Amino acid sequence: MLGRLLCNHFIDQKDYWVLGGNIKIAIAEGHYDFNADLSVVRHPIDYGAMLAGRPENCQFKNPGIVVEVLSKSTRKFDMTEKITYYKLIPSLQYILFVD
Repeated sequence: MLGRLLCNHFIDQKDYWVLGGNIKIAIAEGHYDFNADLSVVRHPIDYGAMLAGRPENCQFKNPGIVVEVLSKSTRKFDMTEKITYYKLIPSLQYILFVD
Protein backbone atom coordinates (compact mmCIF):
# COMPACT_ATOMS: atom_id res chain seq x y z
CA MET A 1 0.00 0.00 0.00
CA LEU A 2 2.80 2.43 0.82
CA GLY A 3 4.40 1.64 -2.52
CA ARG A 4 1.17 2.53 -4.30
CA LEU A 5 0.96 5.83 -2.36
CA LEU A 6 4.49 6.76 -3.38
CA CYS A 7 3.81 5.78 -7.01
CA ASN A 8 0.69 7.96 -7.01
CA HIS A 9 2.63 10.86 -5.51
CA PHE A 10 5.31 10.71 -8.21
CA ILE A 11 2.97 9.78 -11.10
CA ASP A 12 3.36 13.14 -12.85
CA GLN A 13 7.09 13.37 -12.19
CA LYS A 14 8.59 11.14 -14.86
CA ASP A 15 12.14 11.63 -13.52
CA TYR A 16 11.33 9.63 -10.37
CA TRP A 17 10.98 5.88 -9.98
CA VAL A 18 9.63 4.02 -6.97
CA LEU A 19 11.53 0.77 -6.50
CA GLY A 20 10.80 -2.30 -4.42
CA GLY A 21 13.13 -4.17 -2.13
CA ASN A 22 14.60 -6.38 -4.84
CA ILE A 23 17.10 -3.73 -5.96
CA LYS A 24 20.12 -3.12 -3.77
CA ILE A 25 21.36 0.30 -2.71
CA ALA A 26 25.15 0.48 -3.06
CA ILE A 27 26.98 2.21 -0.24
CA ALA A 28 30.73 2.83 -0.18
CA GLU A 29 31.25 1.40 -3.66
CA GLY A 30 31.87 -2.30 -3.54
CA HIS A 31 31.91 -2.55 0.24
CA TYR A 32 28.27 -2.47 1.40
CA ASP A 33 24.86 -2.76 -0.15
CA PHE A 34 21.43 -3.01 1.40
CA ASN A 35 17.88 -3.68 0.36
CA ALA A 36 15.40 -1.08 1.54
CA ASP A 37 11.74 -2.09 1.59
CA LEU A 38 11.05 0.76 -0.84
CA SER A 39 13.15 3.48 -2.37
CA VAL A 40 12.68 6.44 -4.68
CA VAL A 41 15.37 7.34 -7.18
CA ARG A 42 15.62 10.27 -9.56
CA HIS A 43 16.95 9.85 -13.08
CA PRO A 44 19.57 9.43 -14.19
CA ILE A 45 20.08 6.33 -12.11
CA ASP A 46 23.65 5.94 -10.90
CA TYR A 47 24.20 2.19 -11.10
CA GLY A 48 26.58 0.41 -8.76
CA ALA A 49 29.50 -1.58 -10.09
CA MET A 50 30.22 -5.27 -9.87
CA LEU A 51 33.58 -6.42 -8.51
CA ALA A 52 34.88 -6.56 -12.09
CA GLY A 53 33.96 -2.86 -12.46
CA ARG A 54 31.05 -3.34 -14.88
CA PRO A 55 27.81 -1.47 -14.10
CA GLU A 56 25.18 -3.62 -12.43
CA ASN A 57 21.52 -2.77 -13.09
CA CYS A 58 20.24 -4.46 -9.92
CA GLN A 59 22.20 -2.05 -7.70
CA PHE A 60 22.11 1.75 -7.60
CA LYS A 61 23.84 4.49 -5.62
CA ASN A 62 21.56 7.54 -5.67
CA PRO A 63 18.29 7.06 -3.77
CA GLY A 64 16.48 10.20 -2.67
CA ILE A 65 14.15 8.36 -0.29
CA VAL A 66 14.46 5.01 1.46
CA VAL A 67 11.67 3.30 3.37
CA GLU A 68 12.31 0.65 6.01
CA VAL A 69 9.48 -1.35 7.54
CA LEU A 70 10.52 -2.20 11.07
CA SER A 71 10.02 -5.66 12.52
CA LYS A 72 11.18 -7.36 15.68
CA SER A 73 14.00 -9.05 13.79
CA THR A 74 15.25 -5.96 11.89
CA ARG A 75 14.38 -2.96 14.09
CA LYS A 76 17.67 -2.68 15.97
CA PHE A 77 19.85 -3.12 12.86
CA ASP A 78 17.73 -0.73 10.74
CA MET A 79 17.71 2.04 13.34
CA THR A 80 21.38 1.82 14.36
CA GLU A 81 23.86 0.32 11.92
CA LYS A 82 21.88 0.56 8.66
CA ILE A 83 20.91 4.21 9.18
CA THR A 84 24.60 5.04 9.74
CA TYR A 85 25.41 3.68 6.28
CA TYR A 86 22.42 5.38 4.66
CA LYS A 87 23.68 8.73 5.98
CA LEU A 88 26.78 8.27 3.80
CA ILE A 89 24.69 8.59 0.61
CA PRO A 90 24.93 12.18 -0.72
CA SER A 91 21.66 12.02 -2.71
CA LEU A 92 19.57 10.73 0.22
CA GLN A 93 17.07 13.29 1.48
CA TYR A 94 14.67 11.17 3.56
CA ILE A 95 14.69 7.94 5.52
CA LEU A 96 11.21 6.76 6.49
CA PHE A 97 10.80 4.13 9.18
CA VAL A 98 7.39 2.45 9.26
CA ASP A 99 6.41 0.62 12.42
